[in-house]
Amino acid sequence: MNRIFLQFGSGLGPMSRSLPIALALAEARYEIKYLGYDMAKTHMKKAGIEELCSDFGISDIKKGSPNPQWSTADEFWSMIGYGNMPWVERKVDELISLLKEFSPDYILSDLGILACIASRIMGIPLIAINQSCYHPNVKLKWWEDNYKFENYKSEDSLLYKLNAYLKKKGAPQLNTFTEIFTGNLTIIPSFYDFDPIQDVKKYNTHYVGPVLYIPKETASERVLKLF
Repeated sequence: MNRIFLQFGSGLGPMSRSLPIALALAEARYEIKYLGYDMAKTHMKKAGIEELCSDFGISDIKKGSPNPQWSTADEFWSMIGYGNMPWVERKVDELISLLKEFSPDYILSDLGILACIASRIMGIPLIAINQSCYHPNVKLKWWEDNYKFENYKSEDSLLYKLNAYLKKKGAPQLNTFTEIFTGNLTIIPSFYDFDPIQDVKKYNTHYVGPVLYIPKETASERVLKLF
């Protein structure tokens, strides 16, 4: 039986995209374990998806100084607490220990940055559910003036800090911060015309539209042929 580890970010969006995929994989007899936020636990338990570890949490994360003028993903993720690298390194090391015990064949992440980092270090194939705004090849109009800073490598940038940690672990370096949210397969749950990306071939990126779960017994033959 193939095993999959799932981590998703906070808010309803990542969970609402991840849960249908987890349900379909469970139906296909994959063993799935997840890590998510407290608000998601009731829904995941109801769906029969087991936690990787009930004691693993990120409630002790300390947010950085708020900056309403942030203009890059690097700045935003630093601001919400991931710029604190001693904390990030500790949590990733904890996660790696748990993953060694579970031994997943794949990691599935919807903006679960700790899982993305662990995948890069452990060499476990990553299926990344991403938003176009966190894809390295997107260029949003209101970020255009500061877009070059996405590659900013000062010692204060999260890109620099992550690369220092990845180098220490013998893992591949990042070219941009948002590259951490791409995988062996990168899925955009949207439409190209609505969220265009400059080069979809890079990072093996695929637009799939809204992610929904249809029980196998009620799915049409046309839908089943997709799989």
